[in-house]
Parts: sequence; structure tokens; C-alpha cells
Amino acid sequence: TKHANRNYRSSKFRSFVGSFCSPTPSTSDDDDDTTPFRQRLERRDRQRDTTPQREARMDVDELNSDEEERPESVRNNASRSSSSSPSLFSSNLLQPSDYSDNNDAYSSQSSVQSYDLTSTGNKAEFLAWPKPPHTWCSLPELLYRQLGLTGRGRRTLSGRSTHMFERRFGGSRHAVERLELMVKLTEHEGCVNSLNFNRAGDLLVSGSDDLNIILWKWASQERHDFSFNSGHTSNVFQTKFMELGNLHIISSARDGTVRHHEVPPGSDKPISTLLIKHLGPVHKVALPATQPFEVLSAGEDGNVIRCDLREGDKREKIVTIKVHNRRVPLYSISSHPIDQEFCVSGRDQFVRVYDRRNVKNALKILSPEHLANKKPFTIYITCAVYNWVGTEILASYSDEDVYLFDNKYQTPGSYLHKYQGHDNSSTIKGVNFFGPRSEFVMSGSDCGNCFFWDKNTETIVQWMPGDEAGVVNVLEPHPTFPILATAGLDHDVKIWMPSNENEPKLEGLKKCVHRNLTCRNVVGEDIFDDRMITFFVRQCLRNRRERDPNYCPNVTELVSSSDSDDDMDNMGSDMDPDNLRSLPCAPS
Repeated sequence: TKHANRNYRSSKFRSFVGSFCSPTPSTSDDDDDTTPFRQRLERRDRQRDTTPQREARMDVDELNSDEEERPESVRNNASRSSSSSPSLFSSNLLQPSDYSDNNDAYSSQSSVQSYDLTSTGNKAEFLAWPKPPHTWCSLPELLYRQLGLTGRGRRTLSGRSTHMFERRFGGSRHAVERLELMVKLTEHEGCVNSLNFNRAGDLLVSGSDDLNIILWKWASQERHDFSFNSGHTSNVFQTKFMELGNLHIISSARDGTVRHHEVPPGSDKPISTLLIKHLGPVHKVALPATQPFEVLSAGEDGNVIRCDLREGDKREKIVTIKVHNRRVPLYSISSHPIDQEFCVSGRDQFVRVYDRRNVKNALKILSPEHLANKKPFTIYITCAVYNWVGTEILASYSDEDVYLFDNKYQTPGSYLHKYQGHDNSSTIKGVNFFGPRSEFVMSGSDCGNCFFWDKNTETIVQWMPGDEAGVVNVLEPHPTFPILATAGLDHDVKIWMPSNENEPKLEGLKKCVHRNLTCRNVVGEDIFDDRMITFFVRQCLRNRRERDPNYCPNVTELVSSSDSDDDMDNMGSDMDPDNLRSLPCAPS
């Protein structure tokens, strides 16, 4: 009412109303004093411009379609009047034709607002792209939820539940832009490399360089549940929940092992067992949705190994990735959320998709056309993941951009979208979707910031500092709510929630993006071949042994396959250690 009274007192409003209510006759020939006032008013209405910008009560769809053409003052007055008159707004709101599934009709002023980020170079022209329209407005959403209506205004059984309300909010630009840091979980003594929520979302597990695994009750006041030693001898790279009733956790590490940890009810001492042994570091593991007892691991030895918890000590090497008779070190593996597929990626430019029932040949090999002809082992993929339904695959390239591939109708060399602006060069960095329907793409960066892109428009909708030490390695979304957990070189876990009252100003984004694009390493051939580096290391060790006969190096990565007696059966017969190359993580 305060804003409305202020508008009524304005000179523009008085002149606008006076043009309709003034008894002064028109200057036209057919207007005279004998003409009734109502007829003169109707004739004047027809003569005036009756576009939605000048109507007092505008339809919601027309408001959205003409938003860009309206001046800013009119947009502000319209938003004030609609917020100050909820009864009038709700009467027009409950028309079935005035509402769409994506709520585009409720785009606010910020939906067409573009920041002055005009780039001086063609590489950063994406900074000037306008943001997508808003798809969330709290007032109509609350009214529809109260009345049990769906997005189109029709009453259905699914519309009566709160899941659609949560889904629309979690996948809206509003939720991403309002993310802010809520709490820091500080118990680790090294950089945190992995995060994972359980299916219910009340527990969070993290793995760190301090070799400990911590379970967090992040939503309660006593956030620290308990921690235990992982049993690994080097950096813990991955921790995942297995939904098998009790607390079951799968972990992998730089020492090449994959371990299973079971926490019995009422106990804080887990039972840890060794599942898989690779001849190189294991950065990622996958848990197929269709087989809850199975574990798939991909190591830098180029092998993908399958293990079933019900089969005891039985292990199966299902595929080995080779290019020109050289093994491709694998950095990522992800399983299809519905089907029998899984995808792997590593130290080349290809994402390979396999069917678990027949892994003889890859179903698809995905790569952008301009990277497909690069020399092998000169460019690599740090992470590749499926979207919520498995129709798309997101891949993050080192010293390159993030690419989205169509997993259903893919043509060679093509991709759906490309997301630019971040820097991925120093660590094995993750990439992920955000939103219940994978509406956004997010990634960490070597500049210490978190980048969020709209999946369809490729525009940066959120940019926020995520790590004080300089690198954000992992971003894990909550399975239900628009809540995010991030970690990096800092010795803590950060929880983000959409509680900020203001939109992000994105100050400094332009400078950050230009710095990232400038500091990227040129993608080209390696100065030294892998075998040349291994040769130099062995020469240094040999020279040191000659100077000190009692010196005994503790470098397990350089042990040849012929000297390894504890390797798994039928696993290392064709292993060439010269082809192994481990990409170290940044020091903690």
C-alpha cells in the first residue's frame, strides 16, 4: 500500500488518469459536447496505444512477453502494484492459460537484465550473453501448492504433493543465485578430495589426504558424527555410500586399492576389507543403480574392474583401455542412472561408453571435433558424469572447456553445449549437474571459485569464491534440496544454501575469466614422453644408490610388474609400467 500510494501521488500517474477522466472535449471534429462521456472515453481508448505496457491490469503472459520492451520505470511500477495488490494478482493468476511448466510468465526485471561484461576479445564474448529468464515466483507457487494445482493450473494427484513444488524451486535460477555459505565443517587435517550424500541426504561422507574418512550429520547441531582411518596408505580420492541397510562406504585412493567399510549399528568402529587392487591410483568408483551390490573401479593402469560384494574374493577385469598398444590412464568412471551403461575417461580426449553386458566394443566414443584429431596423451578429461536420466554426458577437459554430449542421438564430433570461463589445469577436478532435472552445470576452478552455467543458454548465472587456498576440486549436490557441498585445498567442507536475499552482482567476474583464459596452458604435445620421464627418475634413483649403498627408495609406482608378488591373478600379465603415469594432486 505504501508503494501504491506513492505511485498514485506521482505526476505521471495523475496525468495518465486525467487523460481519461477530464471532461474537456477532444479537438477532433466528431467530438462535441452532446456526445456522452462514455462514448468519448471508448473512442479515445481505441485511438490510444492499447499495448500491454499501458494497460492498468495486464495479463501475466503479456507481462512476460513484453518485458524487454517496457522501460525500467514501468517494470518497477508494475512489480510494485502486483505485490501490493495480491487479490487482483491472484484473480488473474488462477487462469489455466496464464501458467506454464517453466513459469516463464513470472520473469522478473532481473530476467532481462544483462551485466556490463562486454569482452574485448572473441574468446570471452559469452560474458555479454543475457541471462535466462527467471522460472520461479514465490507467490503463485505458494498459491498453487495450497490449492493442489500443477504448473498448468490443473488439479492432479501429483500436484497435491510437495515434490513438484520442491522440484521447480530447486531447478530455478533463483535457487542458484541465492546460494551462500552457511557452515564450514572443520575436522580434516588435509585437503578434502571427495564428498558424497547418502540417499536420504542427512549424512555426508568425506575423504581427505589425512587418510581419514569422516561421517557428518551436517544438518544437526552436533555435525561431527565420527571419523575412522580408511586403511589406505596414500591420498583418499573417492568415498561413496552404498544403500544396503547399514552404513556401507566404498573408498579408493592413490595406493591403487578400493576398500569396503561397514559400520555396524551402535558401533563407531567400521569393518574394512580390501575389494580391488589396481597397479595405479584409483580416482573414481561407480555404483551401478541396477546392481546395488556391485562396484566398478577405474584406475590409472587402464583397467576397469568389477566386484560384487556377494561373491567374496572374485574379481573381474571387464575392459582395458588401450590406444596404439598403450594403456590409457583412467581418471573417471560413471554409471548410467537407469540403464546398464557406464562411461570412462582419462588421459586422452575421448569419453567411452560401454554396455556392462557386452564390453568388447564401446557403444559410443564422444569428443569434440576440434579435439578428436589431437595426438594421444596430450589432452585429458578429468571427470565425466551422466545427467539425472542418462540422456546427456558432461565432460570436463584439462586446459579446455566443459562439454555436454548427447548420449542418445550423438553424431561423431558434435556436442550440445560448451561452458567457458573456468580454469582446469592443476588437479583432477570434478564437474557436476545442479538441480533435480540437471538444469545447471557447475565446476570448480583453479582460481578458487565455483562456476555455475545455465545448461541450455551456456551463460554464467552464479560465480562465488569456494576455496581460500586456491582450488575447488569437488562439488556435490544434495539429492533432494538445492543445497551444495564443496571442498578443495582447504582443510574443510563448505555447505551452501539458497538463503541470500540479494542477487549476485558478479563483480570481478570479467577479470577472473580473462585471467583464467590467459593462464591456461597451451594444449600441445608433452615436452617429455612418459617413458623419458620414467627413465630420468630411474637414473636419479640409480645414481643415489651408487652414492649411498644403504639407500632404499619407497616409490611403489616405479616397481615393475615382474617384481609385484601381491597383484591380483590375471591382472598384471600384460602390464607395462612405463605406460603408467600418475597425475598428482596439489599438495595439502
